[in-house]
Amino acid sequence: MNDHQAILKVMKEWRCNSKAYARIYLFACCVCAFISLVCGLDVLTRHNETGSLLFFTSALICTFFLFRRYKNKRHNIKQVRFTTKAVYIEKLKLDISYLKSVEYIRTLKNSDNSIISIEFSMTFFPNTLVKDNVHFYMEFGKILLGTSEKYDYQRRFINVLKVLAKDRREQLKKQQN
Repeated sequence: MNDHQAILKVMKEWRCNSKAYARIYLFACCVCAFISLVCGLDVLTRHNETGSLLFFTSALICTFFLFRRYKNKRHNIKQVRFTTKAVYIEKLKLDISYLKSVEYIRTLKNSDNSIISIEFSMTFFPNTLVKDNVHFYMEFGKILLGTSEKYDYQRRFINVLKVLAKDRREQLKKQQN
């Protein structure tokens, strides 16, 4: 029981920020769309402005490119949440006992040095709800932990999830017997 209280305390340090990384592309897409609109209106009113037509075309191309990047990020990078018994992937609830492995992908650069963002990938045992790997971004606040920069956040995160999945599988086996 005391071990689970420590795990719950550690889990409060986690925050999934996958949507924030996708919103960056959406914001840039909106800026390009606004520039495209302004340049398009300028082309319509002046008729012979080559520079405005060039800006309009390039801003329109950037808008489509950034919107595709946004949609791709939202499709491939999921928003997840963890409890001691379940993993929530977007709006889907999956028992944590299906968790097979969690892999570290990369550490992301942040402008705020008090937060570390790490990309992970989860694989699951065969089930009907999730068939592919799930990629997501997690934030770990150094201020909350009060540790040095050399602390291994990803190993701590992965180990806690492995312990939760293993405990849940053992609990389900005991219930079946």
